[in-house]
Amino acid sequence: MTPWMPEPPDPAALRGDDRAAYDAVLERELRKYGSLGGYFGGLLNAPSVGGALSQLGHVVRSGASAGFYTNAERELIDMVVSVELDQAAVFAGHLPDAIAYGLRPEAVDAICRRDYDVLTGDERLLVDYVLAVLRGTVTETQFEAITDRFGGPRGAVAYTVAIGFLIMTMRLMSAFGFGPGPADSSLVQPYLDGTAEIVPPPEGRAS
Repeated sequence: MTPWMPEPPDPAALRGDDRAAYDAVLERELRKYGSLGGYFGGLLNAPSVGGALSQLGHVVRSGASAGFYTNAERELIDMVVSVELDQAAVFAGHLPDAIAYGLRPEAVDAICRRDYDVLTGDERLLVDYVLAVLRGTVTETQFEAITDRFGGPRGAVAYTVAIGFLIMTMRLMSAFGFGPGPADSSLVQPYLDGTAEIVPPPEGRAS
């Protein structure tokens, strides 16, 4: 499917705060991926909106350096939500980073098959919480368990916001035609059988 997101605006036509927002998003995208992607580029047609979402994404991605959660714990959110929301592009794009950051291939495979009983206790706690946030069914008991898991409300709140941000991002990507479709679980197999090359993500990716 070809995305129907508009092309980025002409930066020369932007002034003041709009140009500042454009420049900030461009800098982040170049640091992460080396180019201005179609999704964030398109969001810059509403520069203040694109800038705000890019800044929040920066905060979410920087959760490890802030001590909120690890990169593996953050990538687990991407795996669960992309499978549940049929966001094939996000799943394919984030799978290599998820494994490189330390998420077990077996856990990703279980998420794809929705066979949560084979997860470790800690993986199951996180997956169940991500699913509860996605479904709007979080209970006080679940939030207390996540608070204990992250050592206090600081990490629990940050992790919950990260989940909400990634749900919003994937819904928006699908709305603009970026990568909708079932996650391709066959992409996990090379990691399960040890034939896939594991490439550490660039340092700027998680920022």
